[in-house]
This record gives sequence, C-alpha cells and structure tokens, in this order.
Amino acid sequence: MRLPPFYPRSLMAGVIHRHPRKLRAPAGLVLMLLGALACQETEVDPTGPEATPDAAVAAATAVTYAQLAASLHSCGVTPDYRTYCWGYNVHGAVGDGTTTDRWTPVQVAAGLQLRQISTNFYHSCAVDTDDRAWCWGANFAGMLGDGTTTQRSTPVAVAGGLRFRQVWAGIGHSCGVTTDNRAWCWGGNDHGQLGDGTTTLRTRPVAVHGTLRFRAVRPGGYFTCGVTTGDQVYCWGNNRDGQVGDGSTAVLRRRPVKVAGSRTYRGVTAGYWHACAVRASGAAFCWGNGKQGELGSGQFGISRAPRRVAGSVTFERLTGGFRHTCAEAAGDVAWCWGEGVALGRGSYDPSAVPVPVSGGLRFAQLSAGGGNTCGKTPAGVAYCWGSNIYGRLGDGTTEDRLEPVRVADPM
Repeated sequence: MRLPPFYPRSLMAGVIHRHPRKLRAPAGLVLMLLGALACQETEVDPTGPEATPDAAVAAATAVTYAQLAASLHSCGVTPDYRTYCWGYNVHGAVGDGTTTDRWTPVQVAAGLQLRQISTNFYHSCAVDTDDRAWCWGANFAGMLGDGTTTQRSTPVAVAGGLRFRQVWAGIGHSCGVTTDNRAWCWGGNDHGQLGDGTTTLRTRPVAVHGTLRFRAVRPGGYFTCGVTTGDQVYCWGNNRDGQVGDGSTAVLRRRPVKVAGSRTYRGVTAGYWHACAVRASGAAFCWGNGKQGELGSGQFGISRAPRRVAGSVTFERLTGGFRHTCAEAAGDVAWCWGEGVALGRGSYDPSAVPVPVSGGLRFAQLSAGGGNTCGKTPAGVAYCWGSNIYGRLGDGTTEDRLEPVRVADPM
C-alpha cells in the first residue's frame, strides 16, 4: 500500500521549515499518519455585513456547499445533496470510481443523495437522506464497515442496516451515532478505539460499550471521543499522550471513560493526538499532545486533562486537525492554533494561542484536516488553506497556500 509523503522531516521533528512541500517525510513516520480528523457540520445562515459580498461570490460560483470535510483529500456536500471530492485518491477515497489524484472537485459516483460527510486520510464516510451510512476508499482495517477489507473507489453501504444521524471517519476506524443516540464503531481496534471492551478488529459496526446516549462521536488517531445527551464528554482508546483526557497514565481504555473534571460540554472534536470540547458559555478546553500548540493553552506540551484555551474569545464550534485546531467565533470569525502551515495567517510558524485566519472572510463552518483546513462562507463558497500535496486544497494546483484560496469549480 503506497502511503503519501505527508510532512517534511523538519516538521515531524518539531522544527518549522520554510518550504515543506519540497521535502518528504521518512517512510517510518509516514506509516503513523493514518488519521482522519474530525470536522463540524452545523450550518449558519448568512447574516451581517459580510453576507452581501459573499452572496455575490456565490452567485458567480458553479457549486456552493452546505458542509465541508478536510483531510489528505477533501469533500463537500451541496444543499441539494450532491457530493464532490478532491485531493489524494490512490485508495479511491475521492469516490469517483478511479484512483487518480484530483486537484479540483469531481462528483462522487453512485448518484447518492448525501447530507453529511467526513474524510480520513485514506477513506470517507457519509450519511444519505434516508439516514443510511456509506463509506469508500482504503479498507485495510475494515473501516468501511461493509464486512470486508476490500478497497472501494465508490461508496458501499455500511453493513447492518442501522440508521445514522451522522458518521465520522477516523484513523483506520469509523464511528457514528444512530437515530436513537447510540454510538457504533467499526474498523481497527488495536488500542480499544472502537469502545466495545475489546481490541478485536471489526469489519461491521459494533455498539460502544455501556448505556450512554451520545449526541456526537468523533474518532481521532487511535482513539475516539463523544459528547452525551447529558453534556458529558467520554473518550476511549489510545491514551499514550493523554488524549482520553481522564487524567490518568493508562496506556489505553477499551471502554468509555469520562473526561476529568465536573464541567459540562455541548460539543467535542478529536485530532490525531489531541481532543477539544466547547462549553455552553463558549469556553474551549483541550487535552492530549500539544507539542505544536494544538491545545491552544499558550504552552507547547502534553496535558492529560482538559486545559482552558487561552484568550477571551468564545467559540461556537471546534474542529480538530492533525496537529492543529480551528474554531468559529461569533460573527463567523475563524480562529486557529497549532501547526503553522494550517492556520491560514500567512506563516509557517506555529501558535500555542488562537490566531485569526487572514483575509477578512467569514466562515459558517470549518474543517481542520491533515496540515490543511477548509471552510465554507455563510453563502456556501468553499475556501481551503495549508499544505496542498496532491491537490487537497482543490484550487487546481499543488502549491501550499498560507491564506484562504477559493476551491475551484468542479471538473
């Protein structure tokens, strides 16, 4: 299986390099980079002074989007349920029936009406308008959930006939919440990331252990977090760097454990080695590995329990990427922190505190990916920024973009 050269050696060592796209990561490190990173799908209607120029841009754009998902490949769902993807496609994760990398959006095959989508570095999952789950792309750990480990370049139905409100792709595993608020996961499970009490690989969905009911689940890098209907955050899986957030040094958790502290939360997101959650007040907290500043606390390091994101800005939603985090504040203002290439502020330098995305655009939804970020404006116009290996920014090039660039119209 050919895995992509994702990051330069200097970035992987924690040293920022000024021209990362010209270098490649060593193979041993590349094999670690299988994460799919969660995004938020909530939409915001156009409001305020930015709505009028944004609508003008939308009127000149062939396709607008209701939701975006960023990763080594990126995808978007339109208001009329069409799906377009672009970027790395060696394993068929773009979903157009080929294994050809796409630098601009192409429509996903099969004519499905999809309403929500999530992307991993090597696979994608989505929910259609009948609440059925579909996945496509790499399947070496059974993360497509179709009962096989066969790679698919077009969507296949997740086995079991479950009805999902949402599904999310993680690193070698996938999870979803059904219409009765139960959490189900499938795929790789060597760290207990499926939450079923075992470390057994599952090629079909299995219920997360216990009686908890979830509003959302977010699979990250070998671990998973979810927020319950009672506003509590639970995590399970790999805890090497504290990403389960329970304050312990346990190597892994095979079943859900509550994140440390008595706080309640209304949303959660998972990155590769870290997770974040937002309270009803808009205060954000993160935990896990923050060596690139992705915890946003003002420090570079590891925290095994939730730590407050620095500053006075309050947030609506959070989205965790490989080594960065982004968030939408009031007025659709975008903020990011962590690895510099993905922050959208015109620099490769990392930041351990939130910094605003450059360009003055407003974003109603953001998705943090693997060294890149995508967002849609209130009128549904898609922009991406960051690392652009394999065309994952969708602008028709493979040039890194340190500030937002509009995604090209579909082929």
